[in-house]
Amino acid sequence: MGSGDDEEDCYVNFIDVVKSGQATTPRDGPDQGGQVVTETLILSPFQGTAYLGPSPGGKPFVEVGQTVQAGQQVCMVEMMKMHNAINADRAGTISAVLVQEGQTVSKNQVLFRVRPLLA
Repeated sequence: MGSGDDEEDCYVNFIDVVKSGQATTPRDGPDQGGQVVTETLILSPFQGTAYLGPSPGGKPFVEVGQTVQAGQQVCMVEMMKMHNAINADRAGTISAVLVQEGQTVSKNQVLFRVRPLLA
């Protein structure tokens, strides 16, 4: 989808999963305030329909194993006929895509798991 009037950029904060807490992967990322971040989660900012690519049946914005940069679009969530871009807010590697094309998602539902890039 282009940059039409019905789109709104939405930068979603990651949730850090740290070694001292609920780490779920063996890989370690950059140090965050004395804690080692093992992965981060991209959440849906609201309820809507998830779209993994710019058009139905087309190539997805990102795939497992792909490196993303801060600000890169990873999917869209449609809410009330508005297509909202969901962007990564930091660099990392997509380790899991947890939604399917056209799936209804809830507010704060995890959409992607991301391994942070080492500094």
